[in-house]
Amino acid sequence: RERADLVVVSFHWGDMSRPYHLSDHETRTARYCIDAGASLVVGHQHHALRGVEWYRDRPIFYGLGHFVFDLELKWSEEQLRQLLAEIDPTGLSQTPYTTAPRPGWPRLPMHEDTRMTLMAWALAGKDGVRDIGFVPCRLTPDGMVHPVGAGTPEWEEIVAYVAKCNQSQRLAGHVTSDDAPRIGGCDSLRVTPSR
Repeated sequence: RERADLVVVSFHWGDMSRPYHLSDHETRTARYCIDAGASLVVGHQHHALRGVEWYRDRPIFYGLGHFVFDLELKWSEEQLRQLLAEIDPTGLSQTPYTTAPRPGWPRLPMHEDTRMTLMAWALAGKDGVRDIGFVPCRLTPDGMVHPVGAGTPEWEEIVAYVAKCNQSQRLAGHVTSDDAPRIGGCDSLRVTPSR
């Protein structure tokens, strides 16, 4: 921190086997980094989105979801049967967040929650990060990412998902459209501190 105006720390972390959840390790580590001088912490690995908060007036994006994901699973029927047997005798119904072939989704072999993603943005200067937010996006079966427009069902679904991430994990972040900038011609949202 002594040699840089801004310090952004990124971690590959977390439990991808269930939605919304943050481990104690993630929250403690992110906040430790802020305490040590980080300007912004960005996490990834969960595949599905995670919450966003402000801690000591600095932002933490716990999990950005997929922005580009093109793992195309080409498994034989025998390989698929073996995988499902190893996962759980009842198949994906008991372990829905497992990576496994999904009909109609050759490049995103994961739970439908992972089709929601976001493009994070931050307004920052020498004094630190002043504002953050995101552009809600969706992945499509061809592996492409598309921003979604304000007020659409897809927009509302992503906003509700991030809000549930924050609420369920008791994070100090509030998603709002108030004064949110357009990013590259796309509608965005802001995440403000909630006290």
